[in-house]
Amino acid sequence: MLDKTLNGQYEIIRFLGKGGFGETYIALDKNKLKSQCVVKQLKPKNTDIDTLKAAKKLFDREAKILKQLGHHNQIPKLLAHFEEDKEFYLVEEFIDGNDLKKELEAVKQFSEQQVIALLRDVLEILKFVHQKGVIHRDIKPSNLIRRRHDGKTVLIDFGAVKEVTTQDTSSDGITSFTIAVGTRGYMPNEQQGGKPRFSSDIYALGMTAIHALTGMSPPTPSNKFSNQLQEHSRTGEIIWRQYAQVSNQLAAILDKMVKTHYRDRYDRAEDVLKDLQKLSYSSDTTSGTDFSTIATRKLALLKLPKLKYILVGLAAIGLAIGGSLTIPQFLVSNKSEQPPSPKPSTATDFVKQGNDLYNSKKYEEAIKAYDEALKGNPDKPEEIWNSRGLALSKLEKYQEAVDSYDKALAIRPNDADADALNLKAIALEKLNKLDDAIATYDRAIKIAPKNHTILNNRGLALYNKGKIEEGLKDIEKSLELDPQDYNTWYSKGIFFHKLKKYKEAVVAYDRAINIKPGLPETWVIRGHALVDLQRYKEAVYSYDEAIRNKPDYLEGWVGKGRVLRDLSRYEEALTAHDKALELQPNDIGIWEMQIDSLNNLKRYDQALEYFLKATKNITPSVNLLNLHVISLYRLGRYEEALNFCEQILKKDDSSLTASFVWRNKGASLNKLKRYSEALPAYEKSLSIEPSNAQFWFEKGKILFELQQYKEAVAAYDKAIELKPDYQEAKDARKLAVEKQ
Repeated sequence: MLDKTLNGQYEIIRFLGKGGFGETYIALDKNKLKSQCVVKQLKPKNTDIDTLKAAKKLFDREAKILKQLGHHNQIPKLLAHFEEDKEFYLVEEFIDGNDLKKELEAVKQFSEQQVIALLRDVLEILKFVHQKGVIHRDIKPSNLIRRRHDGKTVLIDFGAVKEVTTQDTSSDGITSFTIAVGTRGYMPNEQQGGKPRFSSDIYALGMTAIHALTGMSPPTPSNKFSNQLQEHSRTGEIIWRQYAQVSNQLAAILDKMVKTHYRDRYDRAEDVLKDLQKLSYSSDTTSGTDFSTIATRKLALLKLPKLKYILVGLAAIGLAIGGSLTIPQFLVSNKSEQPPSPKPSTATDFVKQGNDLYNSKKYEEAIKAYDEALKGNPDKPEEIWNSRGLALSKLEKYQEAVDSYDKALAIRPNDADADALNLKAIALEKLNKLDDAIATYDRAIKIAPKNHTILNNRGLALYNKGKIEEGLKDIEKSLELDPQDYNTWYSKGIFFHKLKKYKEAVVAYDRAINIKPGLPETWVIRGHALVDLQRYKEAVYSYDEAIRNKPDYLEGWVGKGRVLRDLSRYEEALTAHDKALELQPNDIGIWEMQIDSLNNLKRYDQALEYFLKATKNITPSVNLLNLHVISLYRLGRYEEALNFCEQILKKDDSSLTASFVWRNKGASLNKLKRYSEALPAYEKSLSIEPSNAQFWFEKGKILFELQQYKEAVAAYDKAIELKPDYQEAKDARKLAVEKQ
């Protein structure tokens, strides 16, 4: 098949796999600029006429279903289906990414947060599929692909090719089909009996989630692998909870998804989603007063990489040169090889020498040459003063640059040059003389009202002055004059970003990227806007593009690591954090994210090692110390955790951050059974953060241990008031009431 062209259009380039239904290949579509696609070749085992006719009928029906399902963004589109040489072919959209099976091979187990994200993603697809009257019948890790460009899960391998694997004809002429759909271990009983239901897909997804949580595959009849789960000998239910770190709430949902009998299972994907919505993401994976990482989840978000706004100054000079500003013609460098110049003797010679030195970035020497030129009564001294000002700006001697531009402007006071005024305004901004800069831009715009560069630069000055809406009007006018200017679209994105109009900001950044797709800073700031929109998977793609264009771009790695961490994709986040630390080893925010990711992966010893590395050269922040407390606590080193809490509280005992530290102190004292000391720590945390249901619940647990049952009930009541579905608090309250 390799190198063969099917249907005159699809050139087979790579073999993907083989199964009972036939073979799968990667192909190039010659009609679509050789874009990649997947070709599935269907081969019925029997090739008699009746079998082929029946197969064709089923094939067409399934292709129609796939075409309909392909309208969903997370299902591959059916591009074509055809028959050639008595064989049937499906052509589907190629999904660039890794399947869940490969991810599990790499990380062994998923965290609870990762599994919840996976469930939500796939259940939304199943809602759509089931509403179309279709049962997938083969949900398993290898049929779930995480799409590379946005991180979303794509459900592949819909039953068409597996519906028609063989057709056997019996001796009496009656035809029968063997339906080979599904994979043992992921199929419930009713599906194995040939009667799948919508809840069969829910079962398969539940088993996939349990596989991800435990790192163990589902039971099969042979159970030949040591890392397989087992069934209960009496009930037939899957035994799995002892192999996973999971909250009671999620465990209950998964248990219901994989009930042996379909009547005991969820009927609809919507019902599972509804129960998932009730989950508390701040609760720990075990009940009681065990330690949580709430503080980390909130505080780490404060450490965002800084947005890279356009700098009004040297960067703006670059804007001006690249825009409609007329720069003195003698500043254009001649890149061709020239013989050594004779010693300058005239003003023209000195100007040429100054230009050559400027273009060689020898600015001090260029200024001396311009000074010599000005002594020789040149024809256009104002141009030399402007060039001199540019060289001074390159040396960051902005006041001297302003003086130089003033000299140029004084030569023709009644015929001021807009370009010189623009350059002067830029230098004034670098001197933080924003009012003077804006006034200078105003003069320039009166002279050249259609100079889009000057309008853009005044807009940026107004931005820095805090007049965002007013500055945005200048940006809009600039784009009307030149809709293809990259810098102005970038500026517009920044303005919208500042105004918290993140969708509009993304649109503006996209326009800038269309003009100059290879600049990493645009991809990064676009990623920041997508984070603000909580479109995290798209943000990852944006950061990846920044890194692809510039592999050592720090902001790209920092942004990617931060978002992957927030998506609970901790292993991938660690890789990004490590790369960022290679580039900037003294950034405390990166160390915080790295240690937080390690804690979430339960690699506490390694987190301690990273803390020691971090604090060798930098003073630990409050957040870094609190992350260290979490590592120590999880390792059962409660006294050490308590000591670090005390260190933190000496620095800060009343901020929102401190509320979590007080709580962590209380949890450590609880583990040490020092309940009387733990109680005031919880009271202090609640005085700062009175709306935290978990704090109230844990205070109730301490009061219960102190046999203050009435007060414990009151604390539980407060927790339930703040979080009505708090089952642990309800159960604990019932016990406290009985003790009264």
